[in-house]
Amino acid sequence: MSTDSEFTADFLPKLFAEKRFSMRDENLKNAADLQRELVETRRQLALQQATQRVHNAVLAMKQSDDLVQVTVTMYRELVSLGVETPALSIQLIDEESEDIWTCAVGENPRRQGISWTLPDLVEIDEELAVFAPKVYQPQVHRDYSPGFVERWRTGQVWTHESEEDKAKIEQWMEIFGLNRPLPAWGPGWMVINVPFAHGTVGFRERTFHQESVVAVQALTEALSLAMCAFSTSSTWRRRTAS
Repeated sequence: MSTDSEFTADFLPKLFAEKRFSMRDENLKNAADLQRELVETRRQLALQQATQRVHNAVLAMKQSDDLVQVTVTMYRELVSLGVETPALSIQLIDEESEDIWTCAVGENPRRQGISWTLPDLVEIDEELAVFAPKVYQPQVHRDYSPGFVERWRTGQVWTHESEEDKAKIEQWMEIFGLNRPLPAWGPGWMVINVPFAHGTVGFRERTFHQESVVAVQALTEALSLAMCAFSTSSTWRRRTAS
């Protein structure tokens, strides 16, 4: 009898204690799962809202110059989603001629005390500046990125390390009339190109993040769908007519 009494007095408290610990651990696990689900839901909602704003910006286009505002919208939305990139560019490709026109937006160089003389580099506001040439020289782009159009035709995202060596940076500084290089130029960047029906969207990060690619792909899908209402080839012809 004493053995049974000792067993009951010792065993049951331990059993209940283990049960309490098990329930506490399960509750903590459930709370962590709920927190992850909440974070993911908020991320998806933010991405949907950003995608819709890009879609609306494209639908609001009346002329090719309005693509500048689309590029600015995409950049701001990408940054708001947490992607740390110094710049974003849209390359429109005329598949027949393989001509390429680029619109790029990034941090306003004046914030770094950088000045320039090229009129195609224009301040949007104190934070951003955009490079949108009236007439683009396709061979410059081809010389910098050989096989660019061929890669675009594959429909696959491609990446490479930044290729701006000292000679290239000095060449660009002369073209832009810069008093010193832009922070986004030079080694140490991973360049990511996301294709869509009419061209590519390019951005760069210090380290490749798949989550950033997913965000850009979502924004690019909105861009691609909306661009169906605005002919790329006619945009290019209007751009190069001057």
